[in-house]
Amino acid sequence: MRELVGMQLFWLQILILLVLGGCNRQPVGFQLELQEATSPENRAIKGLLQQADLSRVLVGLNAAFKLPATIPVIFREGPEQAVYEDGRIIICYDFLAHLDQALQEDFTDPRIRNEILLGEAHFVLYHEVGHALVQTLDIPVVGQEEDAVDGLATVIAVSVLKRPELAIGAAVALDALEQSDEDFHQEDYWDTHSLDAQRYYNIICWVHGGAPEMCEDLVAQLVPEDWFKTRAGDCPEEFERLRRNWARLLEPHFKPGIRLLARAKRRAKEREKTR
Repeated sequence: MRELVGMQLFWLQILILLVLGGCNRQPVGFQLELQEATSPENRAIKGLLQQADLSRVLVGLNAAFKLPATIPVIFREGPEQAVYEDGRIIICYDFLAHLDQALQEDFTDPRIRNEILLGEAHFVLYHEVGHALVQTLDIPVVGQEEDAVDGLATVIAVSVLKRPELAIGAAVALDALEQSDEDFHQEDYWDTHSLDAQRYYNIICWVHGGAPEMCEDLVAQLVPEDWFKTRAGDCPEEFERLRRNWARLLEPHFKPGIRLLARAKRRAKEREKTR
């Protein structure tokens, strides 16, 4: 009887240790945090973000990747636009509120502005997730890292989420924030980011290449007519190269059974035949 009681106490202690260990264990992966907003403009942005499905996307990424640490994703007030530093992603309400102001001249309908703002919020999040993956998982990048993670953000929107309109919204946001030639300073040219106009046309091209059947009419409204003669024909191959290369780089870090960047259908030859 004593032996039985002793065994019961032993397993009870093991159970308590397991429970306590589970309670103290820090979650691993991307963790969303929407901090307090004080100004009316920032409160409106926070409310808009609360309606979005950002946490669902992060849950999906956590399910897909073998991440070694917790990576907080913090939306807050502050002077930064968006940054990955010290193991955290920080995106500021103030930046999105400023973008809302910049959009008002061309987009008087608040519903359209909200769609663009949500597209930008998603895209900036995926862009910073790209920086986090590159640095946390020690992923090699040849060339400008900022351009590379723009490509990853577009691939996530188009191939993973099947929501190319999010990348289109980000491109429109870049266009709204673009400086005039007279406003450029030397630091704009040595900055690690490409110029907003270059990022705009790259994202448009990748969306056009990855989801032409969904976005061709919309893209036609956003580019000059000559664009289709000089750039559009290369966009399907550009997008497929992005998707394929990111898949190769990220595949070693996927959890078993995950195929996050499944092969996109290539329609370049079909489109050539119909021209």
